[in-house]
Amino acid sequence: MFSVAAIFRTRRFGLPADHPFCEDLMAGLDNRLASLEARMEGRDFAACDRLTLADISLGFPLLRLQALELAGRFGPATAAYYARLSERPAFKAALAR
Repeated sequence: MFSVAAIFRTRRFGLPADHPFCEDLMAGLDNRLASLEARMEGRDFAACDRLTLADISLGFPLLRLQALELAGRFGPATAAYYARLSERPAFKAALAR
């Protein structure tokens, strides 16, 4: 979540994408997304064979990355994972509030 929050702030304060801090944040984000991609290969959930707090915790930063138009950085397993999470009725209900 740190990378996501920091990226939001850099955009809020108008730092250009080629600023060294922004480039470093994006590299860190890509490393974290690569770890998540490897974890989600062949899995439906992050921690075990059912939805857990780990999935809920991962859902929010992935949602924020969607809002930042950075979901194109998701690998296929991460994109499929986020699609499954975002289709859950409770996920949709939380967004409707």
